[in-house]
Amino acid sequence: MMLLVGDIHGCYEEFQALLDKAGLGDHDPIIALGDIVDRGPASPQVMTFFQQHPQAQSLMGNHER
Repeated sequence: MMLLVGDIHGCYEEFQALLDKAGLGDHDPIIALGDIVDRGPASPQVMTFFQQHPQAQSLMGNHER
């Protein structure tokens, strides 16, 4: 399975809830379609998640520029 997700905007808890509901395996790819930071309260945690999980990749959105 693969998860495509857009506009996380620093909402780490909501992102984690989505991952739990998706039921991904440890090596299933997670692709963020941009805007993983800004607006929400937990942008550093979202960034750390993507840095620590090699199966998770992010495209650059307008909030990452």
